[in-house]
Amino acid sequence: MRRIPFQLPASPPEHVCITGQDANHIRKVLRMQQGDPLCLFDGKGNEYEALIHRMDTEGVQLTLTGIQRSIPAPPVHLDIAIALLKEKKIDELIRPLTELGAGTIRIFCAARSVPVLKKDKAEARMERWQKLATESLKQCCGSHMPEILFHKDSSPLMLDPAPEEKRILFWESTDSSHWSEEKKAMPLRIRAVFGPEGGFDPKEIQGFFRAGYKPLGLGPRILRAPTAVLAGTSLLQYLYGDLSLPPFPGLWKE
Repeated sequence: MRRIPFQLPASPPEHVCITGQDANHIRKVLRMQQGDPLCLFDGKGNEYEALIHRMDTEGVQLTLTGIQRSIPAPPVHLDIAIALLKEKKIDELIRPLTELGAGTIRIFCAARSVPVLKKDKAEARMERWQKLATESLKQCCGSHMPEILFHKDSSPLMLDPAPEEKRILFWESTDSSHWSEEKKAMPLRIRAVFGPEGGFDPKEIQGFFRAGYKPLGLGPRILRAPTAVLAGTSLLQYLYGDLSLPPFPGLWKE
């Protein structure tokens, strides 16, 4: 079933109207017709079945069928912090991180980050990252939108941890890659930090250690920064999250 992002009130009305780009997408790209079903999702775990009532100049008019479901968030909140990378590598990571169920995606400027984002450019990139995450949720049948944040440096990552938060620093120079020893307790949150091309500055490493981050490696090979982000996130979601669970029984299969 085609999925469209839409914010509904706690008590949804019987009829809603889709406007703007999503309405054009339904009409001109998907070529949907009156009576076709849609799934509306709000990015907070709630999904609603709707039928196309009519399409006019105001938009696409939908009738809610009353069928809905609430999907629980992953058992652990993955807070993924990535040092700003060159070119469009962050853009290319937003989609798969959303697919993997990251709860928060933080982009921060590390000491060795090559790009420099000024405020106006950072705001434009944030808008793009949010759009990429929304598009990813449409395609992967995800139900929870990640929070996307930008930090001008690493200082927000050094603040006191949230309750029951586990902190991990993915660092290529550590001799600790004992993943089998990691699953000794189930934290509510995991903050995982990944560095830029060229690695972290030594002073940053010491700062992370003082802030309670535990170093972990990803095996004997040096991985490219984007590869390390996806490999580390996948391992964390498998060990602590829902990647090892069966698919959620859905109402919205094609």
